[in-house]
Amino acid sequence: MRNKRHGKGWMALKVDLEKAYDRLEWSFIQDTLEDIGFPSTFINLVMACITTPKMRMLWNGEILDEFSPSRGIRQGDPISPYIFVLCIERLFHIIECAVEKGFWSPIQLSKRGPKLSHLGFADDLVLFAEANVEQVEVIQTCLDLFCKSSGQKVNKEKTKVFFSKNVSWTVRNQLSSSLGVQRTEDLGKYLGVPLHHKRVTTNTYSNILDKVRNRMSCWKRNSLSMAGRVTFAKSVLNALPTYTMQTSLLPKTICEELDKLTRKFIWGENDHDRKIHTISWNTICQPKNQGGLGMKSANQLNIAFLMKGLWNLCTQKESLWVQVIRAKYKCGEDNIPVMSLPKSRSNFWAGLCKAWPDFFPNIIWRLGDGTSIRFWEDSWLDGFPQLSTHVPHNLLGNEISKSVADYVTEEGTWDWDNLHNLLPANILDHLDSHVTPIRDPKKDSLAWLGSSDGEFSVKSAYVCLDHNQNECNQVVFSTIWRWKGPERIKLMLWKTAHNSLLTNTARARRGLALDNLCPRCHQEPETGLHALRDCVDVKNVWSHLANGGIPPNFINSNLGTWIVSNPTCRNENWRLIFAVTIDELWNARNALIFDQHHVNPCGLVVSIKRRCLEISRAYKECSTFSSKIPGDPYMDHLLLDGNLLP
Repeated sequence: MRNKRHGKGWMALKVDLEKAYDRLEWSFIQDTLEDIGFPSTFINLVMACITTPKMRMLWNGEILDEFSPSRGIRQGDPISPYIFVLCIERLFHIIECAVEKGFWSPIQLSKRGPKLSHLGFADDLVLFAEANVEQVEVIQTCLDLFCKSSGQKVNKEKTKVFFSKNVSWTVRNQLSSSLGVQRTEDLGKYLGVPLHHKRVTTNTYSNILDKVRNRMSCWKRNSLSMAGRVTFAKSVLNALPTYTMQTSLLPKTICEELDKLTRKFIWGENDHDRKIHTISWNTICQPKNQGGLGMKSANQLNIAFLMKGLWNLCTQKESLWVQVIRAKYKCGEDNIPVMSLPKSRSNFWAGLCKAWPDFFPNIIWRLGDGTSIRFWEDSWLDGFPQLSTHVPHNLLGNEISKSVADYVTEEGTWDWDNLHNLLPANILDHLDSHVTPIRDPKKDSLAWLGSSDGEFSVKSAYVCLDHNQNECNQVVFSTIWRWKGPERIKLMLWKTAHNSLLTNTARARRGLALDNLCPRCHQEPETGLHALRDCVDVKNVWSHLANGGIPPNFINSNLGTWIVSNPTCRNENWRLIFAVTIDELWNARNALIFDQHHVNPCGLVVSIKRRCLEISRAYKECSTFSSKIPGDPYMDHLLLDGNLLP
């Protein structure tokens, strides 16, 4: 609409319903349920849930007498959203009836595209029509009819109207005055996502950064361990922008800032206190078994979500948005769309085009009747993405457009006479062993190569995008994350395996320490292995824990072998002691440097054993907990929760 220059003008009316839940008439709800055809018993139960509640008000600290409402549905009631959606459908029926009778003139974004009269989800409504006085009267008639019967009221202060570029200012003023609503050049958001009317900039999506910062400010970084911050970042910070990512190509600056905020939060950094990031962000974003923490890069996650849109574009041609997009950008009739980037395009389409090079190589056809698959242009034969690239000469126009079914004879065999002249011997041999398409009702279908079952998922798409996988010993990190113990100790083992502990050697290399000597023995450079195993004081601790003797391979092994062999040994107690000791040794080392608090080996051993006992008991209780309810096994049990009013 923002680029329309010719033809009839359009308008989009974003409708705001005033107190939509509170104004819904009970008689209208009952009439709606009866009109749908629900059984009377069910209707009576639903209406009883709506009409029987009593309410009280708190006025100046005093609870007033209870009263019964006469209309409306309650916010927070689980059935309220369903009731409202059913009722708002009545408005959509009125609009569709007006369209069918020719009163309402919807807009059409392209010649072959579907006509759009309205979009609605719950109380988020956008109405589309031609920009003229007659259509304004039709819109007002439909809204008045619905509001009069349902009790709803249009909030004209918040309702806005947007006009296409080819509507004159005189007509805009006239129509907005007739509607009694304000004219706007920006409809704001619909379903929480910005509706773009101009070039997308960083400011367009700055609200995402604000949401992340606000959520981070609710938590004090220092009150959470690094394990807690990682968990919070995965479950909250990574999840906040995903809704917008599904329909928008976020600017690179926004994605980089999201990664930066998450990175700082994980390492406990804020505006006043900088921290050293001893492990790169690229490593942290790797899968856990490859040395990372399973964090998601914002840019790659955005592309993965857009690939979901491409999957639906190919497989759900009956969806309204797919029909609109395919017609608008001339994608063709085939399941595999023709992707082109016109000068005038939406942000969503630009995102789909950007994700296409990563998406297309990962889809393949599953052979059914062979009528939907292009023999030469589509990827359907394992090991040969496009057969047209393996043909020694150019194919004729009528040949390249043929489907797989066109190369199957009436007897159900391949048309070898024709194929021998077109394909090389190695492909013919592979084709001979391939299943011949069967002419039955089973249709050809697309499959996703990134998953074992052929179904698309954002998770598998993200894995396909991760081209920067680290070369690491997967056995080491798989062992760490399989170890049964607290997450913060696993994280300590993870940092140890990366040799990323901030020892004096690492600090001296960064100019943060005068020398690299061990703070315990003051004799040798402090590396990760020295601080946790090779120092004289540390050896005494290990000797006490090993009942007087340390095996030779314990001291002589390298870091990777040391980390793998101990948490996987047969002795269950030693697996726990080893991991806890590493954590306690590092904590004691930090206490010595920063608090000048020295813990002797015997005291450290006592602390380690006490902590091992606590962890062992905690995990034993968790493993022995039973969710079974005592009683007759042939009886059904209903668990209820409630409260008692004062």
